[in-house]
Order: sequence, then structure tokens, then C-alpha cells
Amino acid sequence: MTPSRPQRPRLIPFRTWTDNQVRTLPATRPARRARLRRLRHTYCKAFESVASLFDGSIVRLVIMVVPIPENEERRIEALGRYEILDTPPEQDFDDLTLLASHICDAPIALITLIDKNRQWFKSKVGLGLSETARDLAFCAHTIAEPDVLIVRDATADPRFAGNPLVLSEPHIRFYAGATLMTSDGYALGSLCVIDRTPRDLTGDQMDALRALSRQTMVQLEIRRIAAAMARLNRELEREVLQRKEAEEQYRHIVENVSDIIYKTDAEGRMTYWNSAIEPILKFGPSDVTKARYLDLIHPDYRAAARRFYQKQWLDRVPTTYYEFPVIADDGRVVWLGQNVRLISNNGSVTGFQALARDITERRQAQELLEKTVKDKTEAQRLLQAVVGRYVSQDVAAEIIRDPERHLSVRSQKREVTVLFCDLRGFTSLSEKLDPDVAVEILNRYLTDLIECVFEHRGTLDKFHGDGVMCFFSDAEAKKDAPVRAVQCALRLRSRVNELRFPNLPELRLSVGIGINTGIAIVGTIGSERRMDHTVIGDAVNIAQRLESIAAPDQILLGPKTHEHVMNLVRADDLGFVSLQGRQEAIHVFAVTGWIGQDAGETH
Repeated sequence: MTPSRPQRPRLIPFRTWTDNQVRTLPATRPARRARLRRLRHTYCKAFESVASLFDGSIVRLVIMVVPIPENEERRIEALGRYEILDTPPEQDFDDLTLLASHICDAPIALITLIDKNRQWFKSKVGLGLSETARDLAFCAHTIAEPDVLIVRDATADPRFAGNPLVLSEPHIRFYAGATLMTSDGYALGSLCVIDRTPRDLTGDQMDALRALSRQTMVQLEIRRIAAAMARLNRELEREVLQRKEAEEQYRHIVENVSDIIYKTDAEGRMTYWNSAIEPILKFGPSDVTKARYLDLIHPDYRAAARRFYQKQWLDRVPTTYYEFPVIADDGRVVWLGQNVRLISNNGSVTGFQALARDITERRQAQELLEKTVKDKTEAQRLLQAVVGRYVSQDVAAEIIRDPERHLSVRSQKREVTVLFCDLRGFTSLSEKLDPDVAVEILNRYLTDLIECVFEHRGTLDKFHGDGVMCFFSDAEAKKDAPVRAVQCALRLRSRVNELRFPNLPELRLSVGIGINTGIAIVGTIGSERRMDHTVIGDAVNIAQRLESIAAPDQILLGPKTHEHVMNLVRADDLGFVSLQGRQEAIHVFAVTGWIGQDAGETH
């Protein structure tokens, strides 16, 4: 028996293969099927090729290659601007394809548009398809031609001989297409006629085809402009509606707000105001042309307001704020806070728009607050002057800022430096002097002493005869109380030595000072009727004992005070000294001077 020849496989357009067709090939190896899938997604430059042999069958791949315009991306963008793809049929375009079919005596006439990957038919006569792949489209070649593309016999043209549209329905043999060209040079598609037998067009038919293609572009432009106009009209209608709604809302708000809103012309005449003005000035709608904005303002403030708004006008300041009083219809003085915005037209000021709010209560509260602050400031000044007679101005200010802390009957333990000072020999001297002279000497001494204590931010505790007790506390961030106490002592000794009295030229005064640092109870001690801001404790007793044993012009320091100032002062070590009322002796130092800068000591 003679073996039968292998059946010749039918031609399959390579670009039209689907994954399902690849899976149904007679090949059995998955790797080969995968390779064929990859080939399907690759453009080839060859016109046709022969594939591999699968189970004795040869598959011939026909590859349709279409030209791609150089301006393809911009051409696709231009096509998109017409918003024509996938739209329903339209009579204006159907009339043109019908004319083309009759004039060219062709059974098929199409208006085609070439998209990125497809050919879509806007209008068609004699064809049931609505689109094809771009690779199969005759019109994809037409858009690359400068004039009408004529294919007299597709079976004899190597570009189309293997095209499925030639080999099967609709069995294209003759094709003539005129490009649809935009005014800026982009080919969108074609108006074409098709026949199932080889043939040609006459010159008149070709001219008519060209004319119909131009009319097709005119219809596309008309459609594009009409769509743009319709879109613009919709946007305008929507904008008008929104503006109308906004105006209604604005009018409703303006007429119902409690603020006064009004407009003026360039002469200051009021051209509009809302109803909020009526309860204040009793102006009605019929009075609107009779009033000027200055009529609102209290006569005493009218000149100042005129100058203010004239300056805004001349300087072209867009918005300002100004407060002024008006006299209401019932005689009340009403304060208004007014925002004014200039109204301009082509650079010329034509008036202004104002919004004025009743701020009477706020102004009254502000005036009351200012008076309260003024009264409080004066009270604090007087209080500080009184308190400052007993403590330094810094301490007095702290007491006034936080009286609850300083004046409450409470106490706390903290480190302080206590200074006792006594005028040596004054008791016996005062018995020999006239009382007025004795008081004068004591007052001058105490004046210098108190000023010296306050200069060094000390607190004056109490007087005892011609002696004084004061103490120094550390600030939160600066531990310098012992240093200030010693500075105060040196300065005080110097100033007392310098005191001179014209009636007693031979009189020389001297002091004895004791200073000690330690933990003490600090607080306001006493009752609700009489209080004393003082310190108590062993640190205070030691300072008093040191002062009692100090010789004239001698400054004695306790050990902890000396520890703080040992690198700042010159001091004689007196060793351990027994003090009255104490079982243990303490280490005592006598200050002789200041190291480095002068602390006020002048020997």
C-alpha cells in the first residue's frame, strides 16, 4: 500500500494564535509549547517562516507585518481627542459609506480607525464585523501611504496573500482606501471600498473617494467640536447652578448674621446694608441712599476715622480693621469693630465693603481689665515698697508674685547662711549722748546696714537693739548665699568704718559680725494677726554666738561658710572654739580680706 502524503496544514496568521490553539497543537512536549507561546509574542522581520515538526505534521506560520508610523504615539493621542472609538453608529457617517459604495460600485464600504492594536469600524456597508486585529488591517497600510492605496488583486500582493480576510470570509480581492488625515498631519484611519473580485477604480471614482474621505474628516471635526461644546455647556450650566446656589446661600447668610454688612460707592455713600443695622441705628431699606458711612461713627471719633480710611484709600491697603463707637437710636453708645475691604475695578477704587461687629461687651470687659491691671499694679507697687522695708526688693517681688507660698503659716527646712551684726560699744556710748544724737547715729548705721543687706539680696529678719539679724538663701540655679553673705559683711564693715559725724568728729564706729551656714527652718511664723518671716535652728544660734565673741571689726565664719568661700577670701584659722551653750567646739575663721577683686573692703 502506498503511504499517504502528509496533509498540508492550513495557513495560520501568527499574531492571531491564542494560548488555546498553542495547547491543542499535536506536539506533546510542554517545553516546546511554551517556546511557541513566546514566539507568538515576538515581532519578526521575516515575512514567513517554517516552524518545527510536531508528530509528523508541519505547521506553516504566516506572519503579517504592518508598517508603524514614526509619529505613532502622537497619532494615537490625536485619535483619542476625537472620542470616537466604540461609539454607536451615526447617520452622518453611514451616509458617507453608502455614497462610497454606490460611487465605486463596491459591495463593501468602511470608515475605519486604526487604534493601537486593532482596526475599528465607525461605519460599514456589506460587512458584519465591527473590528479586526491591526495586523490584519489593509487600512493599517493605508495610513502609511501619501495617497489612495489601491490593491487590485490581494492574492497577488505578497503583503496580503496570506491574510485570513483574503483566504476566508470576506474573501477580499480588491481594496481601495483614502486616508483620514487631520489638519495637523495625523492619519487616523481610512474611508475604503472592498470587492470580492479583482478590479480597479476609474479616475473619477478615486477623486470621489478622496472627497468622501475629506468629508469624513469634516464630520469628525464637527463631532469633536460639538462634543467639546456640549461638555463646555454642561460645565457652564453646572458652574451657573453652583454660583446661583452660592449666591442664595450668601444672601441667606448675609441677611441672617448678627454682624452689620454694608457697601459704599467711591464717595462713601452707602449702597447696600443688611438688616443687622436696623436694631442699632434704626435705618430701614428705604434710607439706604441717604446715609454715608461716616454717619455711623460717633461725632467725637469721626475725624480720626476719616483720617484712618483716607489713608487706606490713598495707600491702596486691601483690608483694614478699626474700632469706633456709634450712638444708637435709643442713645446708647455701641462700639463696633469694623473690617473694611477696598473694591477695585481695573486698578481704580470704586468703593469698599465693610463688616462691623458689636464689640461693646468686649470693650467694657477690656476697660475693666485695664483698670483692674492698673489698680493691681499700683497695689503691688505700694505693697512692694512696704515689704521692701523688711526684705530686699528681689525677695519682696517674690513674695508679691507668690504670697501664698511666702505668707502662709508654713515652714520648710533648707540651707541658709545667717549673719548677725552688732555695733560695738554703742550701748555705753548712747548713755553719754543726747537721745536725738544717739538715734541719729543708730539710724545712719542701720541705713547703711540695711542697704548693704539688700544690695546682696539678703533678707532682713529682725533688729535687737543696735544689732541686726539677716539671712541669705540660695537661688534655685545658683548656690551663692555664703559668698553674698561674706561680701555683705566686708562691705558693711567698710561702710561703718567710714561713717563720720560733724558734731562728734572723733567718733569711730566698729562692728562685730558672725556668719554661719547650715540647715534651718525657714518660714512665716506667728498668728493670723501678726507674723514674722524668720529662720530658727542651730545654724542661727551658732551665728549669734560667733557675733557675740567677735572683736571690733572682726568677721567670724563657721566651718561650712568658710568651706564655701575659702578660695575667695583671706582668713585666719582660729582653731576650734567653745561657744556658750554648746558642748562641742567648732572650727572658727576670721576674715581679713578678699582675694582678687575688691568686694567693697577698703582698709
